[in-house]
Amino acid sequence: MKKVRILLFAVVALLIMSHFSSIKAAEIVSGEIYPYTVERWKDGQKIAADSYGEGIVVFRFHDDQFEDDMIGTCVQPIVQIDGTGTGEARITKIDNNDILAKVAYYWGIVKGYANDVNAPEFSKLTRANQYTQKPEDTITSMTDSGWSQEAQQNIFDMVDEARNIAVPSSFVVYKGEPTNSKQNFAVFAIHPFSASKKYNDNTPSGLNHAAVTSGNTITYDITWNNGYGTMTITDVLSKGLTYKKGSANIGDPTETKNADGTTTLVWTTTQESGTLTYSAEVTKEDLCVINLTKVQNNATMTVGNEPHFLAALENPIPNKCYAPEPNDGYNHKQVEVGDDIRYQITLPNIKNEAVVIKVSDTLSKGLTYNKDAKVENGTLTSEANPVVDSSKNTTKLEFTVTVPAKGIATLTYSAKVNDAAVKEVQNNATAQYGNEQVIKLNELENPIYIPEEVIPTPDTGTHGALIGVLLGLAISGSGGYLIYRKYKRA
Repeated sequence: MKKVRILLFAVVALLIMSHFSSIKAAEIVSGEIYPYTVERWKDGQKIAADSYGEGIVVFRFHDDQFEDDMIGTCVQPIVQIDGTGTGEARITKIDNNDILAKVAYYWGIVKGYANDVNAPEFSKLTRANQYTQKPEDTITSMTDSGWSQEAQQNIFDMVDEARNIAVPSSFVVYKGEPTNSKQNFAVFAIHPFSASKKYNDNTPSGLNHAAVTSGNTITYDITWNNGYGTMTITDVLSKGLTYKKGSANIGDPTETKNADGTTTLVWTTTQESGTLTYSAEVTKEDLCVINLTKVQNNATMTVGNEPHFLAALENPIPNKCYAPEPNDGYNHKQVEVGDDIRYQITLPNIKNEAVVIKVSDTLSKGLTYNKDAKVENGTLTSEANPVVDSSKNTTKLEFTVTVPAKGIATLTYSAKVNDAAVKEVQNNATAQYGNEQVIKLNELENPIYIPEEVIPTPDTGTHGALIGVLLGLAISGSGGYLIYRKYKRA
């Protein structure tokens, strides 16, 4: 029985918690009565709400849809403001095509008057909102308060400027009608803007920060929600990345080449929510010449003059080059039998944890591995026995290198040119980060020096004597022939 009572209590408690959680999560029902607070601010300080005639009046109304309380202003001139600090009001949602919504959105959000309730501009927003509700009373109120014609005209111009503004669906404005017949007010807010950047799921290369190489294409997505107004998307491509024209789904950006080798892309959009998809290509330049170990981009989305910085996406670029001199084969130099060619493979790691990279190198006929591999700024975790053919040529090398977080390891090794080399020697290496795709590295080739065949030069004295003998024989033969002919005629 005791167990049954405990179970029953647990079920009831669960139902009660579910009830309260559902209430908290419920959206505001237009036309219902809700509590609100009224504040009065002066010189950056909150003062007594009933300090009539001083400072700026601010209304607040809480809605769980938003990160912060909604903030608002008076909308009913002449009628007394509730000075108790708290109250209840019937809250009615205003259509976004209503002039009140347009004024609150344009001057409160776009122009930013509601960003600082202490700023003098906030009182202009109050007057503009009042004017949208009952123009004749607003004018009377301005006159009674001693407003100049210039100040009045300024308010009228503010309202006119907002008339043609398109208010986004992410903006919400409510009108509050206090139950104690005090002055009506309006409160408003905009759903929190959010934006993110990631690799497109179908990117040809680079997914999830994977290694890339020369000529690869990386496709990105920038997704946003609850935007408003004219928004600017700015993406700075690092050196080594080039925007692929025609790849963006909202049209090509303005493109600026910067002195430091970066490229700035800029798009503008008024779409409240959406996804920008575009591609960039990894440079086809010689990576050994430009010394590139990674590519990255940094995107920013600006909404209502507020920049939202998106996470940078970067990809490592493993690369194979000749090791620095002294190196018999440096920079594709001609080599001969007995020379040593030293190679260097750079293995960058952009992650916050160590990565294991497998390097494979296929050597051509005419090269013998010197078994001298070493790693700087990393660990040569293992080295497989080199594959050697029947002619004692090393045909395949395999290394496993562990690179520390955010580190750049350098693997160096060399091969000797043997007498089986013909015309040129070359190698083709690959690198594989974990289980990612295999990256083909630069193919390095060196021509083979072949000595020219030397033809011996004959002795000049012997050569002259030989010519004399041959010439004598020729003359003798001719003379015998003439004598013979002469004899025949006789």
